[in-house]
Amino acid sequence: MVKKPVKQKSTSTKKRKKVKSQKKKFFSAWRIILSVIIILCICFFAIFLIKDMAIQRFVKPVYEDYKRLQAEQIVKDFDRAIYSSFYDLGISDNNIHFTDIHRETHNGLTWDIASLRVKIESKPSIKELEEVFSLHLKDIPDGAILVINSTKKGLVHLTLSNKGIKTHGIDIIYPFKKTVKTVPVKPLITKHHKPLARLAIIIDDMGYNKKVGRGLIDLDMPLTFAFLPYSPFLNNLRKKAVERGRIIMLHMPMEPKKNANGANPGKGALLTGMNRDKIKKAFFNALSRVDGTVGVNNHMGSLFTENEAGVKDFLLCVKSKGLFVVDSLTSPDSAVYPIAKDMMIPVFRRDIFLDNVQTEPAIQSQLDRLVSISLKRGWAIGIAHPYPKTLEVLKKNEKKFNKKGIEIVPVSMFLRFNRPSSN
Repeated sequence: MVKKPVKQKSTSTKKRKKVKSQKKKFFSAWRIILSVIIILCICFFAIFLIKDMAIQRFVKPVYEDYKRLQAEQIVKDFDRAIYSSFYDLGISDNNIHFTDIHRETHNGLTWDIASLRVKIESKPSIKELEEVFSLHLKDIPDGAILVINSTKKGLVHLTLSNKGIKTHGIDIIYPFKKTVKTVPVKPLITKHHKPLARLAIIIDDMGYNKKVGRGLIDLDMPLTFAFLPYSPFLNNLRKKAVERGRIIMLHMPMEPKKNANGANPGKGALLTGMNRDKIKKAFFNALSRVDGTVGVNNHMGSLFTENEAGVKDFLLCVKSKGLFVVDSLTSPDSAVYPIAKDMMIPVFRRDIFLDNVQTEPAIQSQLDRLVSISLKRGWAIGIAHPYPKTLEVLKKNEKKFNKKGIEIVPVSMFLRFNRPSSN
């Protein structure tokens, strides 16, 4: 009788120990599983973040901007030097205005001569002007000549030239005092007033820089977006652009010359060694990746666009889909424009690359030059890229366009007016 309860106690204790042991094993197993899940999540997030950063920071598409003539490159160098000089003198971009641009040809060279008017609050010291401008002009190849004349009260005239090529005439007007009284400025463009000029800006290389790409799409202006077909953020940015009602283009990679900057157009490029079938396959593969495409322009392509046979095969594909073409003009001998015209394909050519130099003064200078061309001709086409500095400059000019009588339009709008057919 004494052993029986002892036996029961022993059995009960063993059961409790067994249950306790099972619970311990159960919770230990869950701890291990949860730990593994957390570690996997952290690893996955880290891999995604590193991949994203690698794409954003290291995979950067390169574009070509050919140097048609030494004279044109000199003009760009002068533009940058001028804006940098006025910046150092404390003169705002708002007080610098292009008043005229006209094309000059001499001894086989062709370039644009720009006239500017700059308003400042006090008379500048001639010595100060010489020192500041000389500082920024010293890096121009083959030297620069600066002539400063004080023509009459309230006006200083600057003439800039290089090797006999006059590039700029600048009138500095003083004193220019800001009025204290503010008067509401009526926009030049209203529902009942025709704009003085129309301007289309195409953003190339879309699909890589997600943050800047989104910023450009969100701007309150109808920019045109050209997407690289194999870019990592293509679908994300394209959907956002469509939601905002923006025009979508295919930025078709094409073969550049070997000495071009970067010289790698990327995956799926059209090459000069391709036959018609290969060109057709590469083009339609790229087109299928960019839904909603209404037009095409070339990414790089300084070599391919000079190949008349290849260009014709490419344009046959474009025509079969009813698309328009913009020649990015990465070669002075590009065959895209004349062949497209002969084939009755809507075709345009860009006027200016806005951000080949990624500084605010340089981009602003190119934008002002583009605006001046549009005011003189009635329309103009510029190409820019998803760079942070480009976004900043366009943001600053967002409201200025309207005040100047400039209407920013999708490049496809020129189809209505058939404007650039004589470009």
